[in-house]
Formats: sequence, C-alpha cells, structure tokens
Amino acid sequence: MASISMTNSELATTYLKYDKRPDGCVPFATDGAGRINIPAGEAFCRVGHVDGDLCANNNKYQTTNALREHIRKQHPFVTFDEGKKGPASQHSKATAQVEFSRCQKAVLAHITKLENIRANAEFALTPTKGRSQATKNLRQHKTQVAAATQVINIIAFPFSIRFLIV
Repeated sequence: MASISMTNSELATTYLKYDKRPDGCVPFATDGAGRINIPAGEAFCRVGHVDGDLCANNNKYQTTNALREHIRKQHPFVTFDEGKKGPASQHSKATAQVEFSRCQKAVLAHITKLENIRANAEFALTPTKGRSQATKNLRQHKTQVAAATQVINIIAFPFSIRFLIV
C-alpha cells in the first residue's frame, strides 16, 4: 500500500500503470455546465451513472482520443470538451496530474476499506478464550444458515428429480 507521503506525481504515475481501471476510481469531474472534464492523458473511462457505478468497460485506452471516441459511442448523453490538438500545455498536464492523483487516492482508500473489512471479519472468526457475545451470535447465525440450507436442499431435491423425469 502507498504511504501518505506520496506526491501527486507518484500517485498519478501509479494510476496510469494499471492495465485495467482499478476498483474504487471516482467519476470524471464536471464543470459548471455539467460537461465532464477528460484530463490530458486519461486512459480509463470513468463516466458515472445515476446509480453511482462507473462505465462497465474498465479497459485501458492507448490514447485520450480513443477514450473520447468510446465515450461518444457508448455514452451519447455525456458532453465533454473535445480537447485541443497538439501537445498538452503545462497547465493541462498539471490539471491531469491532480485528477489522476485524486483517483489514485480514492483507489487506495477503497483498498484500505476492503482490508479493514477483511481484518474485522478475520477477528470476528478468530477463536478466543472468552468469546464475546457478538462472536457467539455470528457463529450461531452461521450454524442456522447452514441448517436452513440443508433443509432447503432436502425439500428441493425431490422436486428437481420430478422435473428431470418428465
């Protein structure tokens, strides 16, 4: 995991090294008119949907123009700046670096959240001498779920055989 001392440049470089868009990315920023801002050098589609999900396509694009073409075809409702021809200005590069580092920070926060969930789950399942009530309740719930699953399988099994015979 990245340390807190990573610079925007290091965060941006890490973000651009992914082969697929990482989980936890944030949607593109928008301007006052609701148009998305596609930073110079962006490699992933981060168009956000109403339900909060990002575009299902997590592939990496070789050029920002290829990404723009994808957005034109797959997200026709989205408006964005077409960009400028030629090399990116220093301002565009600096803006892109800030945007990429913002996305990488969100990815790292997502990873930390998942690690915390896993650690809490492992802690809850770790046997201890004086088991807490929450751990006892969790074990009891797991036992009940397993028993219910067995009952469902016993009940459903004869019905599934009937359908196979017919």
